[in-house]
Amino acid sequence: MLLSFTSCLESSSIYSATMLVRSNTNDSCFATWDTLKGTLVLNTAKKSGLQEGTIHYTASLDEGELTVYYYVCRLGDKQKLELFSLKGGESVDDRGGYVEMNNDIQIIIETKGKTKGGSIRIDFE
Repeated sequence: MLLSFTSCLESSSIYSATMLVRSNTNDSCFATWDTLKGTLVLNTAKKSGLQEGTIHYTASLDEGELTVYYYVCRLGDKQKLELFSLKGGESVDDRGGYVEMNNDIQIIIETKGKTKGGSIRIDFE
């Protein structure tokens, strides 16, 4: 008998960066960098607070362009959904998306070329 254990979460990081600081915890994650190019994945989960709700995000970017997605794994349902996009000189403090209690979540940051001076913070309020 052959058993296979796989995670529902699928995305992986493929990036080059300088001065990258990142943190992944239950209920929040963040990343800041001097330069970033590629795909950076942050793993988190909705473990406290209300049973369901939106994702709170704050972000800023000095140069370049990026898109942030969230990937939620529910029983039998995998979804990679766009959360927001950001261009150089922009910042955002908003809510969007939808997550339920006890879901594992990946935050996927995809750059379009090289970005500079970025910061992203995600939490579930």
